[in-house]
Amino acid sequence: MVIFNSNTQSLSAEDLKEIAQFQSQLKRCIATGLLFADDLDFIVMDIPANRKVIIQKLELARQLIWENLQTGDLTLAWQPYRKS
Repeated sequence: MVIFNSNTQSLSAEDLKEIAQFQSQLKRCIATGLLFADDLDFIVMDIPANRKVIIQKLELARQLIWENLQTGDLTLAWQPYRKS
């Protein structure tokens, strides 16, 4: 898996488009203030799209999910056990 960091390599137009789409989808996932298991599955699967991780996606997920969980603006809304 390749990890891209903007500090060491400039991002392509395709990468920037991918980041913008990810941000838009991420905001839709948390818009209700509840984070469901399906949303989290999407986020986890989308970060390493095409076997490539873009650090900005991780940063967006941290900002929009973790920080909102910490402030109480976002709540986890799923059962602790799910059948696969």
